[in-house]
Amino acid sequence: MQNLVVGCYAKAGYAHAEPWSKWIFGAMCFAIYVPLCWVRNMGALASTHLFGDIMIILVVVFIMAYAFVSVGNNGFQTENEPFINTTLFPNAFGFSVFAYCGMGTVLPTYDLTADKKNYFKVLCYVCITIMVIYIVFPLVCVSSYGVYNRNPVSPNYNKHGVQMLITSSLPPQYFVAIIELMFILNLIFSYPLVINPANLVIENYMFKKMPEGPKKYWLTNLSRALMVGATIVCALVIWEQLNMFLSVAGALFCTPLCFILPAIFHYKACAETKNEKRFDMFLIVSCTFIMIFCTIWGVGCWAISDITGDRKWNLPIPSH
Repeated sequence: MQNLVVGCYAKAGYAHAEPWSKWIFGAMCFAIYVPLCWVRNMGALASTHLFGDIMIILVVVFIMAYAFVSVGNNGFQTENEPFINTTLFPNAFGFSVFAYCGMGTVLPTYDLTADKKNYFKVLCYVCITIMVIYIVFPLVCVSSYGVYNRNPVSPNYNKHGVQMLITSSLPPQYFVAIIELMFILNLIFSYPLVINPANLVIENYMFKKMPEGPKKYWLTNLSRALMVGATIVCALVIWEQLNMFLSVAGALFCTPLCFILPAIFHYKACAETKNEKRFDMFLIVSCTFIMIFCTIWGVGCWAISDITGDRKWNLPIPSH
């Protein structure tokens, strides 16, 4: 989020915007997030979640509009790019699974849904829509700006290409600064909702037998503050290699959550025909292979980039 803040500041016309110390920025995030995470009634933040969804939609629309304008002015920027990135393509598996880690909430949401008859039909529509967006959006952006390459001696040198944050490729304009500000607000409001399930699990385990009262209330607040601090420290540690972290986390943790465990549960409890059992077994075996292979590959790429110092996303602020 710090890159978004500084990029927003730079695009608004301040050419000398510099990144702050990441630890100072982490302390600022801690001061903002802790009071929000102390809110017990998530219904009070429902409107902010809706606001965040609207901001995401607007940001996606605006970025794609700028991408189409760039194609119209400069043409496609993929003539020197390979069809498949043979070095990092396994990381895409983990990253893609990470994008669908919310699938673990499908059944709990179903239990709370009033119209259960149409729930899975709506769910299919939602998944298909998200899949199309995940495919179309990066293809449009990469075709418009090309792939980021900061090596000036490389034949594929492109300092304006797609970076970890696609907003870094947008032109320095006030309107772009507003787009980045909208996305920052979404990140602020969505964090308490995302971290709430983890807080509830920890609190039910640690304070389940403790009687209600001020002591439990403030111990719960302390637990939530420590959780915020832990997530912020983790983010600062992997600051420069967020892409590697998400790839490994997706392969190692989200693959079992989204594919392997549901297939095992279905095989044990629901599968009746041989075809259903064969399909479950196919998912279990293939996804286990993907989990192991992509995790090892991701950790290897992460280690090599640390050893060589090639931290791709330690990027400068785009100049005017």
